Amino acid sequence: MIFASVKEENKDGEKKHGLLMSYEEEWVRLYYFLEQRGYRLRRRYHPEWVPSWILKPVQSGSIFNEDAIQSVPKVVDAERIETGAKVMLKMVNLSSEELLISSYVSSPPRPDDPRNHCVRLLDVILIPACETHAIMVMPLLYEHSVLPFRRAGELIELANQLTECLEFLHEHKIAHRDYCRRNVLVDPKKLIISPIHPFDPLTPPDGTLFDFKWVGSRWAVRPNQYSVIDFGYSKTFEQREDALTAGIVGQDDSVPEMSLTVPYNPFPVDVYHLGNMLLSFCDVSAVYPSCNSRDTYDPCLGIFSKWGYGEAEISGSENDTGRSNASAHSSRGYGSNLPSQSQDLLLRPSTTNLDIRSPVPPHF
Repeated sequence: MIFASVKEENKDGEKKHGLLMSYEEEWVRLYYFLEQRGYRLRRRYHPEWVPSWILKPVQSGSIFNEDAIQSVPKVVDAERIETGAKVMLKMVNLSSEELLISSYVSSPPRPDDPRNHCVRLLDVILIPACETHAIMVMPLLYEHSVLPFRRAGELIELANQLTECLEFLHEHKIAHRDYCRRNVLVDPKKLIISPIHPFDPLTPPDGTLFDFKWVGSRWAVRPNQYSVIDFGYSKTFEQREDALTAGIVGQDDSVPEMSLTVPYNPFPVDVYHLGNMLLSFCDVSAVYPSCNSRDTYDPCLGIFSKWGYGEAEISGSENDTGRSNASAHSSRGYGSNLPSQSQDLLLRPSTTNLDIRSPVPPHF
């Protein structure tokens, strides 16, 4: 029997803390099938799962139990049985272009393009007797804005990669349509010392709290590798200049021409989204209240302000923004070959300890 059933006592019908959400039940049904395909889900999704806080009650309920940590809709973490590698599985609707585009950017020779910072598609799992959905397998990455940016060079590094990737996508006539903060992840291998839980970025895999350790600076382990994810809203077009679409509002709904009914060109909107995303990091008071100086991030603000806030029509070419960004990168001394002390600080937290906002789990 490939497919399993979900135990009634494990369903969250009575809103009991830690039990399975309705969107998680599909992973329980697929547990044995995925195991046959070489992927093992967490014990939470085993069909015979008994919550650990029932077996051994703890004083604070299920808060300290790893198997109480929920996933997010459509996405779950897994282990590749053959190698032990941690991966993410995403259930995708075949009526969208997500699988098509993800396969395209991950297929040779496109991964050899240095501008291609799209998340790599490792495997595709077709579900028996299902014609509407498939499962994509991707590497485990990390929410890029959980860790603080502390030097202007760190933010410029991110901006360079995002600009290159947008140029790559647009060159291949792909409009992302949600080129925003939560769709950018970072490879955590060099940044985070302690192992991490895929759906609780500040805790280790066993779910214990307050045991988070990282290197303290992105600059110390540069270059960092950022990846663009989530092509659920993306579309391919025959040409860019006269491309028109309507509907679907992603994370940033401030684009003036965005409409559910009136067609607009999505390519300049991608550039607008990129500019707004980078500008949000220059609003230091919103991200790091302990920062009180504009001098350290004004150079970045001057660059990124050309990319967003109503200028999508003016700054609709990612080639121009890329050249502007590269020029600023060299003229401001943000190059990775310069000594660390020559790099302008972007953020100056009042403490050298981790200073971050509430973490947001990655959404693929």
